[in-house]
Amino acid sequence: MSRQCPCDVPGAALSATVGWTESFAACVRFFRANLADPELDVPMMASAMALSVRSVHALFADCGLQPAAEIRRTRLRVAEQLLTQTPLDVAEVRLLVGIRPERLRTYLPPSNGANALGFPQRRPVSARPSHRYRSRRPHGESHGEKKPRVVSGAPAIIRPTMGTKLSHDDAVEYLRQVDERKASQTNGDRPWTIVYDWQDSGNGTGARFAAFAAPSYRDRAMQSASWDMRVGGGFPGFSQSHRDGEWVTTYYRNSDGPELEPLVLVQQMHGIVPDAYHISEEFRLLMNLWEDKTTGNYYRITDDGSKELAIEFTDALIRIRTPILRRYQAARQLDLLLFSDSRVFINADEESEAFEELNEPDHVEKDSVVSLGVGNMDLGEKQVFSRLLVKRILPPPPQDQSGIWPWDLGDEEYPEFIIGEDQNGRPTKYTCEQDKLANYFGANPDAPHYLTPVFFKPEVLRRYYDDPNLYSISDGRLSCGYLWGVQIDNGNPDAVMVFLGDIGRDIPSSHRDHWRAYNIPPVSNMSESTFRRSFLAQFADTENPEHLFKNAYLAIQRAWVENWGWGLYREAKGSDAGLIQRVRIPLNDTDTEFEAQLLALAKLLVDMLDEAAISAGLPPVKDEKGISKLKRFLETHRYEHVERDIALLRRIQNLRSRIAAHTSGSSGQAFLAQELDGLSKPEFIEKLMRDATQMFADLSKLSNS
Repeated sequence: MSRQCPCDVPGAALSATVGWTESFAACVRFFRANLADPELDVPMMASAMALSVRSVHALFADCGLQPAAEIRRTRLRVAEQLLTQTPLDVAEVRLLVGIRPERLRTYLPPSNGANALGFPQRRPVSARPSHRYRSRRPHGESHGEKKPRVVSGAPAIIRPTMGTKLSHDDAVEYLRQVDERKASQTNGDRPWTIVYDWQDSGNGTGARFAAFAAPSYRDRAMQSASWDMRVGGGFPGFSQSHRDGEWVTTYYRNSDGPELEPLVLVQQMHGIVPDAYHISEEFRLLMNLWEDKTTGNYYRITDDGSKELAIEFTDALIRIRTPILRRYQAARQLDLLLFSDSRVFINADEESEAFEELNEPDHVEKDSVVSLGVGNMDLGEKQVFSRLLVKRILPPPPQDQSGIWPWDLGDEEYPEFIIGEDQNGRPTKYTCEQDKLANYFGANPDAPHYLTPVFFKPEVLRRYYDDPNLYSISDGRLSCGYLWGVQIDNGNPDAVMVFLGDIGRDIPSSHRDHWRAYNIPPVSNMSESTFRRSFLAQFADTENPEHLFKNAYLAIQRAWVENWGWGLYREAKGSDAGLIQRVRIPLNDTDTEFEAQLLALAKLLVDMLDEAAISAGLPPVKDEKGISKLKRFLETHRYEHVERDIALLRRIQNLRSRIAAHTSGSSGQAFLAQELDGLSKPEFIEKLMRDATQMFADLSKLSNS
């Protein structure tokens, strides 16, 4: 079960004389007395105290400290004090505080330039480890001097410089920790909730943690500001009890259960290897979070297929999107306990008794329990410190607000779409909610039918074309992986059609406003292929040149692998991997859209030619390019359409060079007008696709016979 920290008493000081356990006090006395020994470390301290290393770490962890960090920080403070208040030189101070020259790199420079021990300040390291093995570095172990970290919604606390002495009034204001109190009592109100944090500024330490609790535990939690679960708690383990003269051993899946559950499990490795940080598996699975292995962050996959950052790991801070925490609470009906422990230190000539009026015993403030204690500390220099403990208890929302089945329907919005025009030419609109539409079974006879066609500008598909890793557009269908998909009529290049009921049933609510922005009156017709498929239940090939081109491009690859043992085109990789999905008949007549599709065609038809395979059996020709190699290959095998197809490829190559690379200027515009020959830009790309489709059909018949 969770051990109560011996410092969880208002006014408890970091000293054996104000309530610390004798074991902890003995550890502190030992490392202070042996500070000059360069071999001083946690194992040595454990051996001298007849304790295990794990037990020493546990003693310090109960008060939010780390033994190695305390040794390091004490050495720095004593060293600075000796350098500023005695005539000793750097070498003598190093000996007195036990810092070997070769170990200087492990000590933090306290100021810009060189540190107190004469070692130049180190530059920050930009790379950070994966969250699974993230080193929880106190400030004394960080790389270089760091600016204060400002978390959204949390105040930046300005700490006095080490060695600075404050006036009584300034010291009172500083020891009150007003900003930290406010930040702790509002953690959980902002878009992000901090569930783990550790900071060590040199003049104070701060930690945050979180856990879940059964509502039956709430009264007990409100009795004290002390942490009900310590960092490193919530793990499986054993307990032993003595019954009837025998030891009885019991296994616990959660050592702090059953009323407490961990959210962040900190696997402490005691400095041997970096600590590992885990998010509760039940939390991750119930909220269906996906881990990005590169960053260690977790994402929520939304209903429309997009990714939203849900859990973020930043250095020694973990924060979670508040709505996800609240939904999990609602689903499980658990309280959320948000702990904070903040300690600040000041150099003072006064004793802690001069600040006795600041002491606050455990008391309730709205949904929080707060305590503040002031005490003395003497680890090489005389200091006064205050310790602020805040525990916030947030009850769960109602279970039907979890958004998890069977409470996952939510408040969907069903906007109206243009389905026709009245006699005055004004658009008529109707909702896309399927339950309010007519169907073939007699529902809502006075309403428009579920299969009412709704038309959109072709540009409505741009967002889906431009993200082929997420979306797929094929003949008659738009889909987002296996998450959602909708039947569309994209057989007509002039407009896209979707049935009114399909908009409300199959297109995610978050995308409907996007579609509505491109909604147009029904001035186009449904394509023949869609009509035959939807109303006659017939198989029908597409008439759209774009789909025919894409099908032919893939077919020629398969045909040449079968006929020649290699594909006509190389496999697209990197940024070109989704090129065949992105290429399209231009969605409008703009230069930008035209040039993008011209470049895509040139890459697919010219740049991706497998020149090595094409020229493998040909005599080498110096500086010969891909199209010329293909021409010699086709001539060698007596292909009858050599001139036609090579002319097409060279035309596309020339267009790419002249138009896409040099769109401005009178010569470029004149060349474009000549090439278009009266066609619009979309019509011209459509013609190139038709010509390329015919080329593929003929090339697929060429065989090595």
